[in-house]
Amino acid sequence: MADTAPRYLIISCDGGGIRGLITALLLDRIDCNASSFLQQANLFAGTSTGGIIALALASGLTPTQLVTLYSQDGAQIFTPSPCFGSSDAAAKAREAVAASAASLGSIWTDIWQYIEDLICVKYDNSGLKSVINTTLGSKASATLGSLNRKVLVTTFQLYKSQTDSWGQAKAWGPLVFHNIANNPTANTRVIDAAMSTSAAPTYFPPYNHPTFGYCADGGVVANNPAALAASMLIESGVQREQIWMLSLSTGDTVNSYPPALVSGTYGPSYYGPFFWLFPVAQTSTQNGTPAYTPSMPLTSAVFDGVSDINDYVSSKILPQGQYMRANVPLNTPVALDDYSPGAIKAMTDAVNTYTNPTNPNPQWLNIIKWIKSNFPS
Repeated sequence: MADTAPRYLIISCDGGGIRGLITALLLDRIDCNASSFLQQANLFAGTSTGGIIALALASGLTPTQLVTLYSQDGAQIFTPSPCFGSSDAAAKAREAVAASAASLGSIWTDIWQYIEDLICVKYDNSGLKSVINTTLGSKASATLGSLNRKVLVTTFQLYKSQTDSWGQAKAWGPLVFHNIANNPTANTRVIDAAMSTSAAPTYFPPYNHPTFGYCADGGVVANNPAALAASMLIESGVQREQIWMLSLSTGDTVNSYPPALVSGTYGPSYYGPFFWLFPVAQTSTQNGTPAYTPSMPLTSAVFDGVSDINDYVSSKILPQGQYMRANVPLNTPVALDDYSPGAIKAMTDAVNTYTNPTNPNPQWLNIIKWIKSNFPS
């Protein structure tokens, strides 16, 4: 007997800063291969940069518009924070601190050299907010509940003033903005959801949501929101066997903390907060091959690890054959905030190789077959 049960399609988008370009490019390629696929989606889910993408798709934007955003608006998105001192007095203060630190030993010199980076967020969020408002137009001020498409984005609420559904009161914790069912978060404006989900720790300041207060990037709890999206759809009454999902990563990174760095100048005993929050990317050689550690490695480690765990959980939640994951190999390091021409080219080249019509990555070939077999035009 033919399967006549309705299929609920989720498109889930990971966080990853500027690497959202990879997700946008993949969506654009999918739109070229199966033009009706995105229109068949029942729910767009996303975290951080993926949350911005999910909100944009639910608001009616095309993947091509998103490619333009990531490839052309990086300089505006990453507007330097005014926290970094530029006055003569600030400069003299830094010099005095550095001089004092130098007398305490080399590690203190290293720490004080980067003291501003460890105190200030790197970027002001005004540029990001301006880009989102410009890109979404009138939809930026729309509430999630008024959108015609279902959407879900994650954030991390820094202080709860009321007891939540888990019985937690006045403690920080995850918060999900969605319009799957009637709920208080459905009254959130698209721009507030976008800014809350993308307030990456150390990169952007916490965003002050008008109802829920200060929020940080959802990547600290669900950088890959796939499992959460499936669970919430099941909670709404949809059967597990009816849920299909395409999960899109922001690239298979080359991030690591190689032994050559951990056991290097100071040794593992010194790997306290400073080295986990070291603000400069590091390259080294491990077993004769290049190794790369991103700036603020703790943030990237949390984001990458959470994405991988949720990929595994999602593949087990859904029946076999109903979950697919696109993970473009990135052979070149691309930092969350690297919008340089070289980084944009590296990401574009990686997606072109992955989706090459004459010699595609087997994973991509399976995804296109899966889409055309299960969601025909």
